[in-house]
Amino acid sequence: MSDHIKRIFWILFAAVIFTSQACGVFETRKAEPPQSGDGSTFIQPDQSDIVISNLQNAIKSLNTQNYLRCFSDSAFSFTPNVAAQQSSPGIWDNWGKSQEQVYFDNLRAAAEKLTGHQLQLSNQRSELQSSTVEQFTADYTLTVVHNRTGSGIPTVATGRLVFIIKADSFGLWHISSWTDISESGSFTWSDLKAAFIRG
Repeated sequence: MSDHIKRIFWILFAAVIFTSQACGVFETRKAEPPQSGDGSTFIQPDQSDIVISNLQNAIKSLNTQNYLRCFSDSAFSFTPNVAAQQSSPGIWDNWGKSQEQVYFDNLRAAAEKLTGHQLQLSNQRSELQSSTVEQFTADYTLTVVHNRTGSGIPTVATGRLVFIIKADSFGLWHISSWTDISESGSFTWSDLKAAFIRG
């Protein structure tokens, strides 16, 4: 057998071995379950009510990433209640997602390894203003168990919220506007944000 034929033989032999070992390279893999790192759940918000569920789950697990994913990237605004505006002037100017992240990260740090966090909603009402805009209102009781009660910060906030929830060009819904309303002069979500935005 000539050297040329031997060379061709070994090249073909190597190609057959490689092909047999790599036959599964292009096969479709089974889908893996989503990884969240802390057991929290985030569902693609292709319906407006899913945004509320995602928000509740993010608060329960204090997952900053999933919390922020509930808000619009292009335009998000927060309007505190009147009492909070008066007691903490200045911090609300141009409040957006970056402020939400700072407040929520600080809150999460103060609640590390503690449990019992939850957002309870009652008297819920949804009003579709257009095919891509919905107004959601509800009374809330927000419980976040943190380690700063000694500084006079309660673990429970109550009030009424008004969300404007909008669908983007991909059909995914996000909160674009949030108004907090104080009821009976209670400690509100605005007060909690004011306490933790400062660190």
